[in-house]
Amino acid sequence: MILDQKIALVTGGAKGIGRSISLALAQNGCDLVVHFNRSTAHADSLKVDVEKLGRKIWLLQADFSDMEAIKAFFPTQVEPILTKEARQLDLLVNNAGIYAFNTHWQVKDDVFDRFFTINVKAPLHLMKDAYSFIREGGKVVNISSTTAKTPSEKMVIYGASKAALENVTQSFVKVYRKKNISVNIIAPGLIDTTDDANDTVSKVIKQYMLRKAPDSRLGTPEDVAKVIVFLASGMSDWVNAQRIEVTGGISF
Repeated sequence: MILDQKIALVTGGAKGIGRSISLALAQNGCDLVVHFNRSTAHADSLKVDVEKLGRKIWLLQADFSDMEAIKAFFPTQVEPILTKEARQLDLLVNNAGIYAFNTHWQVKDDVFDRFFTINVKAPLHLMKDAYSFIREGGKVVNISSTTAKTPSEKMVIYGASKAALENVTQSFVKVYRKKNISVNIIAPGLIDTTDDANDTVSKVIKQYMLRKAPDSRLGTPEDVAKVIVFLASGMSDWVNAQRIEVTGGISF
């Protein structure tokens, strides 16, 4: 297996794209530390599926809208696991995030702060805290969005937070290079997740995107997960500081 003996930390890894990432890593031999917030049932189900594959998994709950929880997450939850297992991280995937449809006129301070705390501050702190615990030659992958480069008047805060995340991510490239750790961004387009809370709201958008898609389909969580597996493996050792869109060519 291409990821045998490796261990990854995946945030927001219990459902949707995160779940597919977690399963794909496990299927390729990777042990997992999986963060989740409210998706307890999904996390428990994931644990069963990962253990059936013969891989180890640790589930960690934390609310990344709370700065104190963000600051405490790595030192009090992740670090003890790595210390007990006498292992270093091979991969950090910052996938946890929130999104919603909102226009310029609907932007409120509390909503703005929540988006930037979860989508920007949490991965920033994790990249800082994980630095000493990622092995030489390890990998960091942050999940962004095409809205970071293609603004939408209906997703103002979300797009702005993802643009900020991309800037923060790229600012870490030289820092991590000192340990030969690659840092890359994946920017998915519209991904069809069946457990998406906004599924009903986005039906019209899905139909619009389907008409634009070169191969007449939307992306799946598995499409994103395959790219993660590539970036986690030795096949991507010369891939660094890149922003990889996973859109099926829709953006083109």
